Amino acid sequence: MAETGINFVMETLNALKSSSNYLPIEDEVKDLIATLYDKLGLLRTFFKEQERFYQNEKVKSLEIRIREVENVVKWRIAPCTSARTREWEGTVTCNGVIAADEVVSKRKELSLNLDLLKQEIEAIETELKNVILDLGGIQIVNFSAWPKEIVVGFKDEEIFIKEKLTRVPKELQLILIYGMAGQGKTTLAKKVYNDPLVVYHFDLHAWINVSQEYQKRDLLLGLLRCVSDRSNGINQMSEEELGEQLYKRLKGMKYFIVMDDVWDSGAWADLKDYFPNDRNGSRILFTSRLEAVAFAQPVTLSRPLPLLTHDESWELFRLKVFHGGTCPFELMEIGMQIAKKCGGLPLAIIMVAGILANEEKRKDRWEEVEKIMSQSMVADPNLCMKIFKLSYKHLPRHLRPCFLYFAAFPEDFQIPVRKLIWLWIAEGFIQKTREKNLEDVAEEYLMNLIYRSLIMVSTRGYEGRPKTCSIHDLLRGFCLKKAEKENFLRQISGVQQFSSSSSCPRRLCIDSLKLQTVRLPSVLDPHSFLCIGCGYAAGFPPLAFPFQRLKLLRVLDVSFIQLDSYPMEIEQLGFLRYLALSLLMAWLPASICNLCNLETLIIFGYTWTSLSLPIEKMEKLRHVLLNGPMTDQGMEFVTDSVIDQGVETLQEGTVHTPLRTFRESSLPLMDSLQTLLWVNPIHCESILNRAPNLRKLGIQGKIVFGNLLVFPRLTFLQHLQKLKLFNTSKVGTSVYLRSYNFPRNIKKLSLHGTNLGWDEISKFGMLLPNLEVLKLLAGACSGSLWVTGEVEFPKLKFLKFENLDIESWDGCSNHFPRLQRVALVRCAFLKQIPSEIGYIPTLLMIEIRHCNRNVANSARKIKQEQENMGNHSLQITVEPQFSRFSVDDELC
Repeated sequence: MAETGINFVMETLNALKSSSNYLPIEDEVKDLIATLYDKLGLLRTFFKEQERFYQNEKVKSLEIRIREVENVVKWRIAPCTSARTREWEGTVTCNGVIAADEVVSKRKELSLNLDLLKQEIEAIETELKNVILDLGGIQIVNFSAWPKEIVVGFKDEEIFIKEKLTRVPKELQLILIYGMAGQGKTTLAKKVYNDPLVVYHFDLHAWINVSQEYQKRDLLLGLLRCVSDRSNGINQMSEEELGEQLYKRLKGMKYFIVMDDVWDSGAWADLKDYFPNDRNGSRILFTSRLEAVAFAQPVTLSRPLPLLTHDESWELFRLKVFHGGTCPFELMEIGMQIAKKCGGLPLAIIMVAGILANEEKRKDRWEEVEKIMSQSMVADPNLCMKIFKLSYKHLPRHLRPCFLYFAAFPEDFQIPVRKLIWLWIAEGFIQKTREKNLEDVAEEYLMNLIYRSLIMVSTRGYEGRPKTCSIHDLLRGFCLKKAEKENFLRQISGVQQFSSSSSCPRRLCIDSLKLQTVRLPSVLDPHSFLCIGCGYAAGFPPLAFPFQRLKLLRVLDVSFIQLDSYPMEIEQLGFLRYLALSLLMAWLPASICNLCNLETLIIFGYTWTSLSLPIEKMEKLRHVLLNGPMTDQGMEFVTDSVIDQGVETLQEGTVHTPLRTFRESSLPLMDSLQTLLWVNPIHCESILNRAPNLRKLGIQGKIVFGNLLVFPRLTFLQHLQKLKLFNTSKVGTSVYLRSYNFPRNIKKLSLHGTNLGWDEISKFGMLLPNLEVLKLLAGACSGSLWVTGEVEFPKLKFLKFENLDIESWDGCSNHFPRLQRVALVRCAFLKQIPSEIGYIPTLLMIEIRHCNRNVANSARKIKQEQENMGNHSLQITVEPQFSRFSVDDELC
């Protein structure tokens, strides 16, 4: 079996690390051994967990290659692990050390053999990726290969537009990029928008997606969220108030606005009065499919986007199919023909490449695809649709519902990956595998769709994993038609469209702003009801549709509608697995826990009152997320029998949940619970004791009452990876956490209002050796100076300061050996970034937002020093200074 061979190779490498008594090994070779050991561990995981695929011919071929590797290791590398083998006889002195004249040759021989082993393992990895995709996309092995966006062509256009953005005249100018759907207009605009020169040139930047159907209010909200650091309360403003706020924020500033996917002059007519012309070089960039978009104010410059040349088409095709590698000679001619027939349209090239990248690299398979593309894109306008159908046909069956589900979201909607995965699980799309978490499998499904170029990554986290994703407009249109044809899903945009339907699809999706205009049919038995929009519909009465006819509902998402109160009728939905609500008055009755099949509970609240839930009945609960401006408390979990102990409110004008104590009883474990955001620190320990598999935890409330620390011990949560603490005690009250050890496996830690001393922060480097993300937000730390001393954060990759009063930071590159990104936001008193930070070899990004100029200048100096030394990988982004008294609504 392959697993046995891999075990032997891994054991040999492990023994080799311990052989330095006989053969001193250089550090570079030790690092190579460690890398090979990790790669083999991933390969072993696949063969261990995928026994049912062993009959596949490609898997058998891989097993043969692994046995060949085993033989090479057995005869070439294994002898180096001991000084007593026959090969080494006569070369060992009486002290057991290899004679000096033999060391150099043995080192060279070992290094050469390890390099050969590395090449063979990487070849097996590449072949395994193709096998995984052919076997239906089983992604047991993650090779850290989240595909990155590839941009080919448009060099001249990029240079031209950047010049027009950053040079004279000073008058406000409107610039239009136009071209076919799928031609790359948005890609080019994003590249220009994120260019460091452009970012540095303007004071404010904003991006909004307009699309064919838009709401003026949504556009104003989107612009304000981009250009203002104050977002509290804007959802309650009228359109006119939003416009006034936008005008005031832009007044006197040199701004750069992108309005993407404009269909006509309506959006510009709605917004033009809110863009002041201070003759300071501000610019507005539009993208549109139409050259003849008529604006009330003439466009200063319009630029057609050219199609890709044959050479550019082939380059993009090759990069996508072979992930930057070379194309075999026997496939090169047919590959060039396929790329040429895409007619220079990037979307078509990417889609075809997405199919072939996951197919066996055989000439006859490529010829089948080329046959379908019998004419060029220019000669066959429907070729794009043919390619979409071909992509769907090549999808494994278990991925098809996941793909069709994207039709549930509005055009240009940025879909949070976390939300998407939870919905997929509730819908029953995710196949359970042995020893694999459903959420992990769902992420692998998404990764497969991204690899196939069906889904685009919109934003990424610090480690490159997608945070939000989207689908191209053209592909969404195909997706929606296919979903409706198969009665999988129906997107409802008005009364007539829906009322004319003779049958009810399994899933109903309604624009949140049009819900009140929709008339439901007499026969109604969908499994899912999603009310999603690009904006929030405010001031709704209790939901006005018949719950008694929705008793089979599994998914109910009305989080984009602000309800006045909790609809009690929801409790009639006994099959419900996923519930998402947005409540003006966030009050939940204990009877909600009768929804015993509920897996995901999401509540967005604006004014929080008592939330005391006896959730011991909800054994299937996986995720609880409460979001909103909770001032004093998180969710409180209680058993059926509690004793009230009134607590005096610590902050004037706030309402605090009554304290309760748990009566000890034998309650069932909640093995499925993984996410709990947010909970009250006073009473959460009892529920945490019943949630051994918790991965993400957010604790919010008065962690300190007077001198009393109210904080649960968390050491038993061995699966906890992400912890957020939000202390709402009086300002200046310190939270002493040093005597409360956190689980050592925590990877992400966010602190808000904890008022810790900087010496306490440094101790996390020792207490949490696996920490990768550390976010220190408003009130997290007290003191003006952080000296990291000799403490090391061995695995920290992302460090963020936000709204802190720190003045000086004294750190060394040795303290953060793996740091990749530093973010400094609204740190008005910080004088500079330690210059030593620039010498961290892994550092890729320094992000500065709304700090003083000295911080920005120190970052630029660090970048210049690194470039002088030949390091051009470090990037910095600088956004303008805001008032330090700004209000931030981020809770974590």
